[in-house]
Amino acid sequence: MSDSSFSDLLLRSVPALNRQLSRELAFALRPLRVSHAQYLVIDLLLQKGDLPPRKISEALLLDQSTVVSTLTRMERDELITRAEDPADGRSVLIQLTKRSRELAGDSRQAVGEVAQSYSQKLSRSEFNELERLLEKLLD
Repeated sequence: MSDSSFSDLLLRSVPALNRQLSRELAFALRPLRVSHAQYLVIDLLLQKGDLPPRKISEALLLDQSTVVSTLTRMERDELITRAEDPADGRSVLIQLTKRSRELAGDSRQAVGEVAQSYSQKLSRSEFNELERLLEKLLD
């Protein structure tokens, strides 16, 4: 593969796919009044339990400033609360509210439907190869 075609793939196709997928996820989550970033935080906290913002940022591979603004909106929308970290009084833990736990099932279903629409376009072996290649590039 030439450097120009690899560059075209990385600089045009991958970002275009990301934008397309982001639009579809936003559309699917809009009726629930949850953004994609908020969904990621809710899903992470359901899996891992209460976490400090720094750990959320690390786990989601997002800038801390992005996570802080997302958490601020989530707190405003009563999706999370902040509690003092008993292990470190200088830190806070982010906790899900009852409301976010109630939204979790519907938001997972909405995201799952988008993911399924993409996965149906690939055979099992194509999906496995795509997963392997993306992991290789992200490593």
